[in-house]
Amino acid sequence: MAAYNPAAIIQYDVDVAQQSAFHMTMPEAGDDEDYEPASFAHNAEQSSAPKMTAGFIMNDSDVEDQDTEPASPLQAGRAGAVQDISIASEPAQLPGAASDAASTDHSFSALPVDSASRALPDLTVRQESKDPAVHQESNDPVVRQESKEPSHALAPDSHPHPVQPDEVNAHIDTELSVATQRLPHDKVGRLEDRIKDDPKGDTAAWLELLAHYKDKDQPDKMKAVFERMLEVFPIAPMLWIKYARTLSNNRQQVEAVFTRALPQVPDVELWSLYLDHVRRIFPIISDPTNQSRGVVLRAFEAVLNTVGIDPDAGTLWREYIDFHKSARGTVGGERWEDLQKADLIRAAYQRAIRVPTSELIRLWKDYDAFEMSLNKANGRKALNEQSPHYVQAKTARNQQEEIVKGINRGSLPVLPPLHGCEGDEAFQTQVKLWERWIEWERGDPLVLQDDELALYRQRVLYVYKQACMHLRFYPAIWVEAAQWCFDEAAKDVRGDELTAQGESFLDSGISANPESVLLALKKADRIEQGLAPNSTNQIAIDNGEKLNVPFEFCHKALYALRDKLAEREKQALQEVEDHAAKLSPEEDTEEITRGNNDDEDAPRAKTKEEKLEAEKTSVRDAYKTRAETIRRLISQVWIAKMRAFARVQGQGVPGRPLKGARGVFAESRPRGQLTRDVYIAAALIERYCFKDTATCNKIFERGLKLFPTDEVFALEYMQHLVHSYDITNARVVFEKTMAKIKDSPLDEEQRRAKSRPLLGFMHRYEAEYGDLLQMQQLEKRMRDMFPDEPELLRFCHRFRSETFDVILDEVAISPQQERTKPTVAIAAEPMAETAPEGKLQLGPNGPYIASPKRRLEEDEEESGRSRKFLRTDSPPLKGAAGRKIANSGGATTSTGGGTLITNAGSSGSAFITKSYIPAGAPQPVPAPPLPPRLPQEVMLFLQMLPSARDYHSRQFDAQRMVGLMRDIDVERLRSAMPVMGKMSAQQFSQMYLGRHGN
Repeated sequence: MAAYNPAAIIQYDVDVAQQSAFHMTMPEAGDDEDYEPASFAHNAEQSSAPKMTAGFIMNDSDVEDQDTEPASPLQAGRAGAVQDISIASEPAQLPGAASDAASTDHSFSALPVDSASRALPDLTVRQESKDPAVHQESNDPVVRQESKEPSHALAPDSHPHPVQPDEVNAHIDTELSVATQRLPHDKVGRLEDRIKDDPKGDTAAWLELLAHYKDKDQPDKMKAVFERMLEVFPIAPMLWIKYARTLSNNRQQVEAVFTRALPQVPDVELWSLYLDHVRRIFPIISDPTNQSRGVVLRAFEAVLNTVGIDPDAGTLWREYIDFHKSARGTVGGERWEDLQKADLIRAAYQRAIRVPTSELIRLWKDYDAFEMSLNKANGRKALNEQSPHYVQAKTARNQQEEIVKGINRGSLPVLPPLHGCEGDEAFQTQVKLWERWIEWERGDPLVLQDDELALYRQRVLYVYKQACMHLRFYPAIWVEAAQWCFDEAAKDVRGDELTAQGESFLDSGISANPESVLLALKKADRIEQGLAPNSTNQIAIDNGEKLNVPFEFCHKALYALRDKLAEREKQALQEVEDHAAKLSPEEDTEEITRGNNDDEDAPRAKTKEEKLEAEKTSVRDAYKTRAETIRRLISQVWIAKMRAFARVQGQGVPGRPLKGARGVFAESRPRGQLTRDVYIAAALIERYCFKDTATCNKIFERGLKLFPTDEVFALEYMQHLVHSYDITNARVVFEKTMAKIKDSPLDEEQRRAKSRPLLGFMHRYEAEYGDLLQMQQLEKRMRDMFPDEPELLRFCHRFRSETFDVILDEVAISPQQERTKPTVAIAAEPMAETAPEGKLQLGPNGPYIASPKRRLEEDEEESGRSRKFLRTDSPPLKGAAGRKIANSGGATTSTGGGTLITNAGSSGSAFITKSYIPAGAPQPVPAPPLPPRLPQEVMLFLQMLPSARDYHSRQFDAQRMVGLMRDIDVERLRSAMPVMGKMSAQQFSQMYLGRHGN
């Protein structure tokens, strides 16, 4: 995928010949006689300008229909649309694969590090590179292949002639035929096909291809695969580490890898590899001039300044201290070299014990021993001064250890699984772990904000960078990181560096997720905030060009994704047909024979053609749902762009540099994939922003032709007309839409679902502001369409409002109506019996205690078999059994004619005595009474509460939940049940939940 370049200025042009071909190939869905932007409807051969009205061409037509498949992007002026990623297939070059294999210019500049990390030691002072393939500029040493075609990233259409549909289909058919010609043993070819089809998602194919070339000992091909992987995962630490280790024996190439990786990948293991490489080529054993030691020391400083705050950096700090210990001099000596060495070691220890790492406790013990070995008095003083910092770091380390546990930082980033799909819970768990770590760092556990604000920001920024590296395809984390930078920059008058870092987060996030609407809208918002005031038309034009970049980049990615989805659908349908063609005639004959039996009740077996058509329908339905999601995203980006241009350039004129909101709407229509929301938004912008009711009506009329049976669009149009005091046309729109729904090829249930909100709106209006005759006619239509609904509810619907319900709002005329309900006690669940206890039994051989280990069954209590019982001279039982017998002393058992009191012997002996008290005799002193029970209402409430284990799931905002339940319109919700499955959650919430709609 081409990198996002925020400095690029887009001038999107539409090829007139392509546009004409597009119109001729599309079936007629309705003529647009009222609205047509000039910039997309003129013909180069026309000699006179068309008639204009309010910036729109009259007496012209174009073709748009919601049920008609739009033309491919190559036909609709989108020949330069960017695919998600282009990967070459080595075993079999596909048509156009040469250009796909070429690496596009990657301008990724996501994660700049501080000045210390940039000042890396010069590792090229000893040898000169002899390999021309790696002797490049240090700022961009990527080995690139030359592309034979220009980059399509945010560039105008560069095709000299429109591509015909036959050429596109031939190209796709060729790709499909090549993919199906793979032999079973062609492992590389199959892996390449998987990578080409899903480069971001199929990480297993990448790793398997690397392992294959490694087993075959083909380092050149491994290097080529690494370079292709880095185009998709440019900041994956695991990938750079593998790459560096593969090239570890080639100094020049591995240094080129470090030059590219280190500035943008703050990873402990990667920087440790770099440090090992420096120490390898600059040995300090035989270094009389200390030149190598100086290089290694600068490398240590760069490493610690970049990743020294990582929880896993404890080993680096220990090696840093050991490096100072290996210097010349003797610790405890009196020479200047000895004293300097001690000072350097002390400073290193004092830096290390302030960072919460895994080696913190061990480093503190070593520091204590170091100070006490020099001078006990001075050592105690130094330890007392550093002790608060150590205690603070140790406390933070204990918390941090629990927080970072479970975070996966050793694999390639994965695409977020959709909700309810495989892996979604594991991914969300990782997201929550990262968010918890970020929140912990932002909470300032080391208390740095007051005295060391720069260090506090460095720590938070480091965690955000780590999260962005491992959650690369999760757009929300990029936006959150950028917003934190902007918020911190607003608190500092010299916050330019943080602002630049925030912009870098957004740019890098867009490069990683070009189809993310969230990132595109956030970037557009940032650009709009920084635009100069529109003092002249030229400034407004320049502002529009800047604002156009993020929207256009996102649109290109979404349209390309839609085309890729169409290709996959075609491939899936082809696979279904191929599978059906391979079935033997015997299988088809068997199905037909089974379908010709005499059992009328048995389901008729499907023929081969019927089964094929059923499978193809299933495939189409699955892809239709995905395509509808992409279509909705495309439309929402167009809506956001229209609103932004309305603020920046005003109403504008289609086809002019100062295009405004109208120009954006004019651009959107030829590119297709628009939902009703685009037309609704465009119309309402004309009305509310520019007070142009006539143009608003034209757009609504055009949309009504494209969406004739869409009840939501018709309802918005009717509401607009009612608010414009045009009830006559509102009734016309109502009747027209109802007639279209009645004549549509929908079943009866779908017609009712579409008609209900329209009937409800008009009935409400007629009841509040219309006449009785119109209201009665509507109620008759509602009665005929919904015969099962009670007439009382229909009548009460006339008077309902958000604060009043004629049925539910009751008045109390007697105190008897307000009596509280009697509470009914709910029987508590019996507690599980923990363990059987010893119990005195009367048997034929005298009293005995049943074994607490083997409980006597109830049906065996009266059996005549003799039971073992404790003898008076038996030693006391040990363990739990003995304790239970000892605790059973003083047990009282009621019998038919009196009371039996059982006493266990003292000192845990097994001697048992019993006393029988006849009925009526004085009873012994009773045990103290139990505490009083709670009131019955309280016990009932406690029994109704869920158990504690139910409180570990997601918690809801109580205030918002109460507000939601208060505002729910039950009648509207009941009416929405038939159409609930056909609407998105957002649409359903807007229409039927809360204070929305009528």
